[in-house]
Amino acid sequence: MEYHPAPFGDGNTPTPIPVAERLPGEGDCDAEGRCWQEDEGTSCDPPAWILVHRVRIIERARGRFLPFYALPLPAAPGEGA
Repeated sequence: MEYHPAPFGDGNTPTPIPVAERLPGEGDCDAEGRCWQEDEGTSCDPPAWILVHRVRIIERARGRFLPFYALPLPAAPGEGA
């Protein structure tokens, strides 16, 4: 799993979709069937977005998700600009 800090309201952040409103569909997922799911965090860990397979989001049936393209993945060392 890949973890990224949760975005805060800066006017340019995507709007998370409540799972209770709708489940992630084909267009929300990357070629591997993954999209972002909000991890509410714990008393020790801040909220974060986790790139997980849509089946896990559907099984969990709570929280919020974002389409895979909503948050950029950091480039691996030696990749990109």
